[in-house]
Amino acid sequence: MIETYFSAPKTLRRLRLGPAGPHIDGFAEALQQQGYSPLVAGCYVRAASHLGWFVQRRGQGLPDIDPPTLDAFGRHLLHCRCYQLHKHRKTGYHAHFGAKMFHRYLIQLGMCSKTQTVGTYIEPALVTAFRDWYRTHRGAAEPTLRLKCAECSRPWNKQ
Repeated sequence: MIETYFSAPKTLRRLRLGPAGPHIDGFAEALQQQGYSPLVAGCYVRAASHLGWFVQRRGQGLPDIDPPTLDAFGRHLLHCRCYQLHKHRKTGYHAHFGAKMFHRYLIQLGMCSKTQTVGTYIEPALVTAFRDWYRTHRGAAEPTLRLKCAECSRPWNKQ
């Protein structure tokens, strides 16, 4: 299935022989069924493979992936040379999001357990007011509201 996104035999071999290899083709098929473009799906498949290697270097396996591991992977991507040298140069977002998508795929397969959050997030009153205003006066749909309100809730000092 990954032949849809990659043609080089070396790349196909590297993706299939990595720690995430047994699940790469199924993940690529799931991305295609969800309607992702070949360029974006290719980035997500690369991210899944990269996450597999990252987890293995930490002495863990794919079933051990959890939100703290994904956060550590996101921090790793800030300094990882293989993504900085990639021809598109803007793969950090796609790599992090692709890793999260792969984690969700592993949860659906039953490989990873669905983790429960320890605390409950309480949206600040200003963000709630903005959400209501944006919905009422601009007619924003739920996906847009989730995106914009998540941007409002981010601490200013994070990048």
